[in-house]
Amino acid sequence: MAKITYMKIGIINNLYKPYERGGAETVIETIKLGLEKKGHQVFVISSYPSFFAFKQIKIISKNYFLPSAYYFLNRMPWLLRFLWHFFKLFDPINLFKTRKILKKEEPDLILTHNLTAFSGFTSLLIKCLKIKQAHYLHDTQLLHPKGRITLGQEKLIGSSLAKMWQNLKKQQLKNIKYIISPSNWLLQKHLDKGFFPQAQTLVLLNPVIGEKLKREKFSLYTFVYLGSIDQDKGVPFLLTTFNNLSLKAQLIVIGKGPLLKNLQAKYKDTAEISFLSNLSHKEAMETISQCHCLISPSFIYENSPTVILEGLLAGLDIITSDIGGGPEIIKKFWGKQFKPGDRNSLSKKLLECLEGEKQKKNKEELKILSPSVYIEKISEFLEIS
Repeated sequence: MAKITYMKIGIINNLYKPYERGGAETVIETIKLGLEKKGHQVFVISSYPSFFAFKQIKIISKNYFLPSAYYFLNRMPWLLRFLWHFFKLFDPINLFKTRKILKKEEPDLILTHNLTAFSGFTSLLIKCLKIKQAHYLHDTQLLHPKGRITLGQEKLIGSSLAKMWQNLKKQQLKNIKYIISPSNWLLQKHLDKGFFPQAQTLVLLNPVIGEKLKREKFSLYTFVYLGSIDQDKGVPFLLTTFNNLSLKAQLIVIGKGPLLKNLQAKYKDTAEISFLSNLSHKEAMETISQCHCLISPSFIYENSPTVILEGLLAGLDIITSDIGGGPEIIKKFWGKQFKPGDRNSLSKKLLECLEGEKQKKNKEELKILSPSVYIEKISEFLEIS
């Protein structure tokens, strides 16, 4: 019988609880818990909100947090953001602190995720310390400092600024031997730009923890949106399209965001549209389980929207814009696609669902979204016992 070797594994990402903000942090927590369940010792290196780089490292639940202004980045004026990104290409202060942690912990493996909050030389540091590294792709941060590319902005990643940024990032990440991506679309975007020519790659959908919910469906056919209430997510577009159709159905919008109050005021007299903004994740999943169809109308080139995966696990029909990695999920499981930003195209799909056109559902395939299956696949890929 082969001897099981347990490892010490470090995970590096921009944010982690209690400062989490998005889907990447959920994936990281799932990976951490899965690896710990297999017997490995896992710690996280992340950041905490601070404008003062010389502040001390915080230790919370055996995880390390470095001071960083990353948390405030989306609120900064564009010039300040540009200067901040330029500084982070080097950032010797952050690099020194990361080195200090890695020398103390002496991990066998480092799993890097989003690294915008860290020095651009972090991967080189890991190589110099002779630590095995695998890198996860979550978005287009390596292709453009903006990180979020939306419909109509496709030329951004081919601009002179983007090419300069990509060349710097390619040099900084050239030593990575293992790349994991949640979608073939995202991986191919990087390969097309010359990233990771020597690396082994794995395309693997992010894991999702399914809630055991037993809720009856609403009596009235119900469409649901879950996510940030903003322009790029396509929420105003969805509401206008739905409202103009006068369907015998309702639309529930779950989430918070900069447009929430304005949209609530605009549709306050529309009985078919309701907003739920203060739900926990479990409460949101319970509400979704009562609905009939989940809609992802995003204008953003996203890698693999977690909300679609959650909708699939809840057994809902799915409608998503044909952009980014979303269509890959639809082709693998089930759902309908529409042309992003095209009201006629979305209207047609809404009517098809409402009129009872069945989406063929292969629920057996959903087993690959299980955290345990995910951990087994990455363990095999990275040769972790």
